[in-house]
Amino acid sequence: MSDTLIIKNDLLSLSGLTERDLVTIKNIFYKYEDIKSVRIFGSRSNGTYHTGSDIDLAIMNEIVDKRTLFRLKGEFEESSLPYFVDVVIFSDLSNPVLSRHIVEEGLEIYHRDKK
Repeated sequence: MSDTLIIKNDLLSLSGLTERDLVTIKNIFYKYEDIKSVRIFGSRSNGTYHTGSDIDLAIMNEIVDKRTLFRLKGEFEESSLPYFVDVVIFSDLSNPVLSRHIVEEGLEIYHRDKK
């Protein structure tokens, strides 16, 4: 079994998301060439989610245009995902505890150069 498959299975198990949910998320980010890496964090990265938990995502780029973030949020609202999706830009965070949590406990859910 490949490392990619193991990681994907772990992500599905921890996050409570379906494979279809992951594909939807990745397809949305893929439309934006300037987005290179995204991490899922919070309850959906550590297995403590409950029914209706939102999906917390951090864009790990150094710089992301605010208009891109606005468009992304709109796409997630219009998507088939049955959850609220909260997207933040990692470099804009001012809370060091949250930043550390994303780095240490967040899981990469999208990377532009990986399948």
